[in-house]
Amino acid sequence: MKKIKNTEEALAIFKQYANMHGLVYNKGDYKDANKYHVIITNAVDYLIDNKSLIELSPFLNDESEGVKLWAAISLLPIMKDKAINTLKMIEQNKGLMSVTAHYKLLELGNNSNV
Repeated sequence: MKKIKNTEEALAIFKQYANMHGLVYNKGDYKDANKYHVIITNAVDYLIDNKSLIELSPFLNDESEGVKLWAAISLLPIMKDKAINTLKMIEQNKGLMSVTAHYKLLELGNNSNV
């Protein structure tokens, strides 16, 4: 895997692959979803290591549900209330992303819709 050079690159990788992950995940293509998961977590790790995780916050409002979901889950440690609100919004939709948001909220004890 290519080494990430800076925060801007990490954010671009995060957005691109979180979007792609959402698309293939919703289609049931778990092979590619798992491949993209590794790339996304590598970008998140870079942001954590460089104290730049907060830079994901604009992605809570992204048009891609995959990007929003990944941003919300990644930001839970530092922006819990906003991340939970985003998860609750995603949970209201249909599809696998809503199921993932639902179970993450259950895990956190913040379920809004059962």
